[in-house]
Amino acid sequence: RRLMMVRLCAGLAQAFILAIVPWVAMFLVGNVFGKPFSFLQAAYYLVLLLGGGLLFFAMAVLVSSLISGEYTAPAVSFGAAMTMAVALSGSTLRRYSPFGFMTGGEYRIGQTNLLSLPIPWLQAAIYMFMAGLLLAISVNAIQRREF
Repeated sequence: RRLMMVRLCAGLAQAFILAIVPWVAMFLVGNVFGKPFSFLQAAYYLVLLLGGGLLFFAMAVLVSSLISGEYTAPAVSFGAAMTMAVALSGSTLRRYSPFGFMTGGEYRIGQTNLLSLPIPWLQAAIYMFMAGLLLAISVNAIQRREF
């Protein structure tokens, strides 16, 4: 259990860094080139990246907990993520896609690439709840496994 928790914490730290680095980069590059990027817009992108990204992370952890094999688990995780992205890419299901959520396509305003307010907190919270649920299932699956 302890090893699994260390693994989860390390993965979550990496996921947060992968979300925060682009956020900081967008903010700094905008200021350097004289087109300051609103702090609120940068935070909006951070919410989108974390909301959808943590669900993909949790999906990968669950698959690696259920499937053994050095190359099998990443291949299945990638396949599941691509299947979900394609299955939810239709016009009626697009708003439920975590990949679409991460890109902010539904919230972007025309040519400006600014995101429209308010921040979709409920959808981000639902994705994070689903990620937590998948991580809990992963921990339970590892505890039941005999090594």
